[in-house]
Amino acid sequence: MRETILGNNIRKVPSVAVGCMRLSEKSKDEMNHFIHAALEQGAYFFDHADIYGGGMSESVFGEAFADDPSLKREDIYLQSKCGIRQGFYDLSKEHILKSVDGILKRLHTDYLHLRFPLSKRTSNAAATSSGCTRRTGRGCCCI
Repeated sequence: MRETILGNNIRKVPSVAVGCMRLSEKSKDEMNHFIHAALEQGAYFFDHADIYGGGMSESVFGEAFADDPSLKREDIYLQSKCGIRQGFYDLSKEHILKSVDGILKRLHTDYLHLRFPLSKRTSNAAATSSGCTRRTGRGCCCI
């Protein structure tokens, strides 16, 4: 799979992220198969958002990943997005920090590589200053 360098970071990632939006109804076994199939194809960059299935996509992914000893955290690149609450944007520091805490808990990890607020106009200071996100960016979502 073709790779690209993100920003001024020297970390290479696949040029296409594996979207995890519609995975909330997968069983842990199905999710495990999904993860392994992606990795076998060279896709190790997984895209999540706290609104995907009300957080269930992250939960099933996190459980499947954490329960499989053959999968290593350092072998994948995780990004997630936050900033939407029941159809409206909430980019307050409190909401972003609460969202990131929930994302980390559901994904069974202690850091994200990328975190995007889902809005065209955002401040990235909240989650960046918390230390749990290695890089931030801007995302756009149409509701």
